[in-house]
Amino acid sequence: MNETNKKIAQTINNLLPELSSLSDQIFDFAEIGYKEYKSSALLADWLSKNGFEVTIPFAGLETAFCGIYKHKGGKANGGLSIGFLGEYDALHCQGHVCAHHMQTPSIIGAAMALINVLSDSDLPYEIHIIGTPSEEALDGGKNKMAENGGFDNIDVAFMVHGNTCTQLDSPTLALIELDIEFFGKSSHAGIAPDEGRSAVDAITMLQTGLGLMRNHLKDGSRVSNIILNGGVAVNAVPDYTKIKVEIRHNTMDYLETIEDWVRNIAEGSALATGTKTKITRIAHIYNTTMNEPLRKLLMKYANEFNCADIKPPREKCGSTDYGIVTQKLPSCSIWVKTIDVNAPPHTDAWYDAGKKPRNYQGIFDGAAICAATAYHILTDKNAFDEVYNCFKNK
Repeated sequence: MNETNKKIAQTINNLLPELSSLSDQIFDFAEIGYKEYKSSALLADWLSKNGFEVTIPFAGLETAFCGIYKHKGGKANGGLSIGFLGEYDALHCQGHVCAHHMQTPSIIGAAMALINVLSDSDLPYEIHIIGTPSEEALDGGKNKMAENGGFDNIDVAFMVHGNTCTQLDSPTLALIELDIEFFGKSSHAGIAPDEGRSAVDAITMLQTGLGLMRNHLKDGSRVSNIILNGGVAVNAVPDYTKIKVEIRHNTMDYLETIEDWVRNIAEGSALATGTKTKITRIAHIYNTTMNEPLRKLLMKYANEFNCADIKPPREKCGSTDYGIVTQKLPSCSIWVKTIDVNAPPHTDAWYDAGKKPRNYQGIFDGAAICAATAYHILTDKNAFDEVYNCFKNK
């Protein structure tokens, strides 16, 4: 290990008790999306006391924040802006069963190590530590932050996520969710069915149409639905129904053509059954794009720091609001081992692991990997150019 990486490791080790304490407190707060008032205040306060200029609320969200550190004038003097992103929302009634409590402490460790290793440098740069609420919510806090310019002032972004091993993501899927309501006319099903118009019939036609559509979609497409309201009495023609439709694909451009098709099926179902329909978009989550030069650097340093249980990228991924970040700038998330048992997230095993030594080691691993990668990009213009050109040509 070279001297720079030794200094990075030493800085993080010295801070690890504080970072672990932050993680434990966020774990105990267990605040759900958009309600992370204690967690965001705790993190913002720590940053403010350690040399960062903090803005909270940030980018239109009460529990989002941004802490900025500038060296030698930062971007104003031609330097790069490094973004370290962190989540801190828990799941309703389950607590921290996805390791979000360790994310921001880990990226704080990365930022502090980067500052320390470049303390004597004349290189201008700046660091933005951005707290991003409510990843678990379907609408995704990062999407709202992106709409409000929350990521416009950074050149490259990193994030850390807990995992059963150390690895990278595969591309995640774009997702759109729609709530579709049908409004019919109620009547007695036995005495005067001719006077009614069934909202259940409209849902039946919609589901049939979705099934027929599915056969003509490109590979990688997903179509799911669940009935939220299917009527209340069998002897009455139901005048109201509601169904939730979720569609996914590898790219947002193609997914939006599927959305148009779903909307047409809904309108056609209403027309055919003499009902009316209302369609509400609930979620619009972008797919992640892969930046291979950045991914290679992250795994290079995962190996150099001898991180635990290094494996190839995850084979199957769902959807995440981090996708919008990858659409806007070069960015990547590193997954680090924070749990010793091979259990899926959102289970009790992850809750039980929340304050164990492996979680604290994960904080160290994520911080070290991101700090070393950020240092590499800041001090090697060719490396940044390669990362940026990959993003531009995606």
